[in-house]
Amino acid sequence: MMAKWFGGSKYASWGSNIALILCVFISTPLGPFAIIVGPFLGAYIGELYAKKTNKEALKSALGTLLGFLSGTVGKLILTSFIGVFYLVICFSILARTFSNL
Repeated sequence: MMAKWFGGSKYASWGSNIALILCVFISTPLGPFAIIVGPFLGAYIGELYAKKTNKEALKSALGTLLGFLSGTVGKLILTSFIGVFYLVICFSILARTFSNL
């Protein structure tokens, strides 16, 4: 959605996804930094393939990068909440179990 808001096309999404998959397997020289830079470059190359200007391609790639990062942060927050909730439930059950002994 963020890429669309910044004027991205399906080529930006495809380029970003393909680059992300490639960076997961070929990220040795750059390490985890490649997982952030890869989708940006993939979206940029995808937009250039779609015959957009350099400025439009950069804007779309930035939108794709912001969408990727905001989605990652959202998932991190959600999984942290679920993990804390799970631990609270587990400790609550353990406390009730040992208090009855």
